[in-house]
Amino acid sequence: MFEKLLLCTDFSEYASKISSCVPALPGIREIVLLHVFDATHLHIQGWTYNPQIENAKIRLEEQKKHLESFGVKVKVRLDVITSGDVPGGIITAANEENVSLIVMGARGAGLLEITFLGSVAGAVLRTTNHHTLILNHNVVENMKGARLETVCPEILSKVIFPTDFSQSSNAALDILKRIKGIEKLVLIHVITQGQTVGEIKTLEKETQQRLITLTDDLATKGITAISHVRFGDPVDEILRCAKEEEASLIFLNAHEGGWLHTLLQGEKSIEVVIQAKRPVLVSRINRELS
Repeated sequence: MFEKLLLCTDFSEYASKISSCVPALPGIREIVLLHVFDATHLHIQGWTYNPQIENAKIRLEEQKKHLESFGVKVKVRLDVITSGDVPGGIITAANEENVSLIVMGARGAGLLEITFLGSVAGAVLRTTNHHTLILNHNVVENMKGARLETVCPEILSKVIFPTDFSQSSNAALDILKRIKGIEKLVLIHVITQGQTVGEIKTLEKETQQRLITLTDDLATKGITAISHVRFGDPVDEILRCAKEEEASLIFLNAHEGGWLHTLLQGEKSIEVVIQAKRPVLVSRINRELS
């Protein structure tokens, strides 16, 4: 699933925890460890950044050795940008390295958290065509001891997959069918329409039947699946379901079609990442997870 990934680091303790978790992701063979050094702003001592750049090189090598201790092949990449922005630098590196997955942290609290996501992780989510795994502060800050040892190795143990039955959702589900190691898949559809009791009951019945069809098909592929029909706000219901099911991962499809596309185009996608107390993988159906 995660043979070659791009791991973004800013050398913080937070990034260090992510680095300790990532090598345990299923199927990983190579990590491209990236630090994007922002030299687009005037430094207090002028435009001289050499000491900071040299320090970044040293710290990258330290993190490389740490990652290699887990038996994973590691390549370091230090990109100094003098124009553009950090999210653009991350996407450029992902394209040039042809990675199958971008792994990022998203940290902060309250307005600071929203600002961070909007400027870095949020910008990457909105513009990249790569699968992106977000490990936010709700996940990472509790990564210690037994918790640290289980988050990444067990990331496929119970996967929440919201579907709106669109063509893109079906294509994303096809990706999941080909991923080895999923122990249980939880399908959820959120009904947001229906004005009368009769309309809502009809939609619920139709939805349940469509979910049964999907779970039966997954069973033929050897995947155990259960399903939920929910009513209301998609973000609230996805997060509630993930908590109730004690999901190990939320798998979101970010392609045109249905309310999921609408959700991922606006700030609601950021709400999922911010509030989810588990990893969130935003998939792109035009790319394989290999």
